[in-house]
Amino acid sequence: MPSKRLGVARLPNSTPGAARHAAQGREAWGERNGKTIEAACRSDFRFAIVTGRAKRDPSCDLKDALRATGEPRRHRAMPLLELPTFLETYSGEQQTKLALKLVILTFLRTTELRAGKRSDLENLDEASAQWRVPAERMKMRLEHLVPLSRQAVAVLREQRSLAGNSPNIFPSPGKKSSCPAT
Repeated sequence: MPSKRLGVARLPNSTPGAARHAAQGREAWGERNGKTIEAACRSDFRFAIVTGRAKRDPSCDLKDALRATGEPRRHRAMPLLELPTFLETYSGEQQTKLALKLVILTFLRTTELRAGKRSDLENLDEASAQWRVPAERMKMRLEHLVPLSRQAVAVLREQRSLAGNSPNIFPSPGKKSSCPAT
């Protein structure tokens, strides 16, 4: 559905100028990402074509004309010295706190950690404990073996008591058999 802010009914023609006008309207309403603006304009013009208000979609002509106008918002990195205090004082879900600790102890990506299955864990009762991440869950599509320290094993044992009978290491709080939502 097109944006009401754009006012598709007022599109006089299907020219690159009309597309630029539409993009400027979206920028005026606070949209800053060039790709987001371009996608929204494509959607608006597709709607205009379907409803007979435009003959073609000129937004493809804007491909290089739109640039991100705002700085991307990124959280600053937490200084290393603040990390222990943060973990001690974190008052959110216990499962989240354990996941944060495990990310630090294993250096796994969050998506790999969140999709982890209990069956991926090997030898938790021995000194050779490891987490075997299957290739299909790895970014590079190669199996990855993560040696687990005794601290990581302790976190995994604590998490097991919270996860119940779920096959996932970190099940979604609402669904005991699925991985956490993105």
